[in-house]
Formats: sequence, C-alpha cells, structure tokens
Amino acid sequence: MKTIALTISLLLSATLSLVAQDNAPRSEFAVELSAPTLEVAAGQTKDVTLSILASKSFAKSKAQLKLASGVPQGVSITFEPAEGVIEKSVITISVAPQTAPGNYTLILNTTIRQKSKGAMLRLTVTDSSKALSAQN
Repeated sequence: MKTIALTISLLLSATLSLVAQDNAPRSEFAVELSAPTLEVAAGQTKDVTLSILASKSFAKSKAQLKLASGVPQGVSITFEPAEGVIEKSVITISVAPQTAPGNYTLILNTTIRQKSKGAMLRLTVTDSSKALSAQN
C-alpha cells in the first residue's frame, strides 16, 4: 500500500513539474498580469501583479520594469521590485482624488538582456463619490 501511495505521489510530482515547465516559454520570456483590467476610484490605490515567465536561458537574468506609456494626470505607478532577478512584481496604482474619471491604457514594459516585452493594463478611474455611495 505504501508503495502504491509513493508511486502515485512521484507521478503527481513529475506531472506538476512538467506542467510548470510548459508554462515557461521555450525562448526568451513572456509577461503576464494578474488582471488585464483594473478599476480604481479617485483617491484610492490598488495593486496588480506582473509575472515574468522566463525560459531556462533567461531565468537568472536581471530584469528592469518600467512604464512604457504615459499616465493620466493624478495617477502614479510604482513597481516593487523594479529591478533585479524577478519572477513577480507588485505594481501599485495610486489615483489622486482630483483625477478625472475615464478609461486609460497603460503599457508596462519588462526588459531583460536588451529584449523588451510589454503588458497592457486597462485602467478605469471611477468617480470617488460613486465609490463612497456603494460602500454605504
């Protein structure tokens, strides 16, 4: 019985390992966001996670993350971390209270070994008064 359980456990481990390897690109790297769209009320802050899926040859390379597009007035973006050997980075989007409601497209850029890949984030800024009335 222990042998069967051990065999099943080993097969499951091998399968999960292969699945994880299949997610990584065969060459270079890919960039994914935990959410491609984000809604933030004026005066609020929200986070989204950027994941770097690197091939074996890029896995231990230093990455640099930055914003490749402009941001609307009143919106600030920070990456944590922004540089180094990164698998995941938390992107914090802060929207000032006076920011005009609207839909914006942000391009988040990742550079590894002089190769750049972008991820598009659609940001919707909502009126802060609507957010307050929804909470009551």
